[in-house]
Amino acid sequence: LQSKNRDVFALKKRLASGEKGFSKVFEQLGFEYPEKERILIIADQFGQLFSSECDDSIRREFIGSLVSYIKDSRSSNPPSQITWVITRTSSDLDAAYSYPDLWKLLTKDSIGLEPMKEDNLQEIIVNPAKRFNVTIDSDIVKDLKKALTNKPSSVALLEFVMWKLWEKQTDGKIIFHDYDD
Repeated sequence: LQSKNRDVFALKKRLASGEKGFSKVFEQLGFEYPEKERILIIADQFGQLFSSECDDSIRREFIGSLVSYIKDSRSSNPPSQITWVITRTSSDLDAAYSYPDLWKLLTKDSIGLEPMKEDNLQEIIVNPAKRFNVTIDSDIVKDLKKALTNKPSSVALLEFVMWKLWEKQTDGKIIFHDYDD
């Protein structure tokens, strides 16, 4: 997400500083929403909001601000060109049940993913690395497929494991020693 001389880090800093409301923060950062352009905002690992590490007052303020912003943008004229993608697990939805307005938003236009199959996992593990000329040890692929096939939390776990392995790769190779470490 970028705008004129502004980037997502400035947005993160503003939101973390306690400024109220997404609209106000976006406006102050100079984000413009031309009627014919779409903006995609991805809230990955949304479940972290419900972790014990997140202060309840911050959680409630964030959820209130998010719900307000999304409701306002849906009813604006012309309609907002912003699309939100919120990645979550079914347990996140259970936690969101305590926040009825958020729960309604999360269930209204929700698209569920079925547990990953072995063939899908092979592609998801290997293909992104190939695009960057990085090879992944076949034993890692075999182990990940065995551990994650048909598991409900496979996408989030795979994302985390691959991120950590990517950080350890050397000379375009991700080796089993780094995975087993």
